[in-house]
Amino acid sequence: MTGEIGGRWQRAATRLNAAVDDALGIAVIIAGHPLVALYDENPDAFGQVLTTLRELSVSSPPPGVRFKSGDKVEIPSLSLVTSVREPPFTRSGQLVIPIK
Repeated sequence: MTGEIGGRWQRAATRLNAAVDDALGIAVIIAGHPLVALYDENPDAFGQVLTTLRELSVSSPPPGVRFKSGDKVEIPSLSLVTSVREPPFTRSGQLVIPIK
């Protein structure tokens, strides 16, 4: 019974991630891999100078691919070409990719 509930929960979470990606996601290319990601900007609360921290959240990263600092990031809809700022990490099931 517990496995059945866990399976339904996982399927629901997958459908929710797909709906959020469809509604809010933007096309990005990271290290040559096209993805859909959520783009976010926040002020650096700990910085000595006012700076903005940017990151991409990916719910379906390509299997077997590991992004690293310095990888090229292209966001055509924002006319932005930048790079991965620091190693990506997982938060709440999403791959978070800090970018410059």
